[in-house]
Amino acid sequence: ITARIDAWVTPPPYTGRAPVFLTADVNRDKQEFTVPENSTVSVRISSGSGEENLTLTDANGEQQVVEPEEGSTAGAAQFSQVLAGESSVTLADGSRELSTWHFKIIQDAPPVIRFENDPRRAANGALELSYFVQDDHGVTKAEAQFGLVDENPNAKPLYDAPEMPLSLPRRSSKDNVAKVAKDLTEHPWAGREVELKLTATDAAGQTGESETKTFTLPQRSFTNSLARAIVEQRQVLALDANQKPRTMAMMDAVLLWADETITNPAHFLLLSSIRSRLGFARNDEALRGVVDDLWEIALIIEDGDLTAAERRLRDAQEALKQALENGATDDELKRLMDELRT
Repeated sequence: ITARIDAWVTPPPYTGRAPVFLTADVNRDKQEFTVPENSTVSVRISSGSGEENLTLTDANGEQQVVEPEEGSTAGAAQFSQVLAGESSVTLADGSRELSTWHFKIIQDAPPVIRFENDPRRAANGALELSYFVQDDHGVTKAEAQFGLVDENPNAKPLYDAPEMPLSLPRRSSKDNVAKVAKDLTEHPWAGREVELKLTATDAAGQTGESETKTFTLPQRSFTNSLARAIVEQRQVLALDANQKPRTMAMMDAVLLWADETITNPAHFLLLSSIRSRLGFARNDEALRGVVDDLWEIALIIEDGDLTAAERRLRDAQEALKQALENGATDDELKRLMDELRT
């Protein structure tokens, strides 16, 4: 009885490539194949002698015996082996060679990601990123990674770096460029100089990195001096819990000279309450609650009874003012003027 031999190569699913059937009629006389990295070669034997064996020989001539899969029996065996590099696979019956296949490997390159433009502040204060991202078989995720410039190694920060997942270009995209915007003005790092690096990961787990950009993270502009002071101390506390005494001292000074610094009695009550909470805060969770409420108090002092539409108008006006002061291009000024009109 002649043994039945079926052999095929299955590329990794993320490549989207179909299996290659080595023993199909069209490939029966072919010995060399080119397949993606980490493809799996499989050989199944039916009605065999029980002496069949499979050997892999790598590019350096080193041999590896491929053990039959669990459940294989004499005369009915199956072998599988991942092809990590250029190699040959030989099927033999005892000492008699039956078939040999040679495999060249298409290496799986890591993804490429880079900035298309410098990070910029959008009209609404959000951080806007434009970037190029590409991989031979597709990127599964991309993200922005932030780091503080001149971070105090002895500080005890209450918050991690901002998180900013990156959207991926559409499959139909011809330039592989994507854009994303996220409002980070509430994050305690807003207004600080940061380093930003983009990373992309493919289905094989390989990671590509962009160059690093250094810039000031966009922050909300506060015109009220009290609100501005609260936000500044909020940032001091958020970046280093050890600065709690300093923040308390600042708030005590403001409350002591309330006639000169606080015009609204309601604001005085809010600050008094948060000062008491800060004094009783004994752990990071309680301190983070104080930091979050300081932001809300600053907004109340700054905005008063402004409607959402009025706030958007003010923000657009501030963005146009900053663009004029920073020598923005004509296209940028036109875009800001259009946003101001809407």
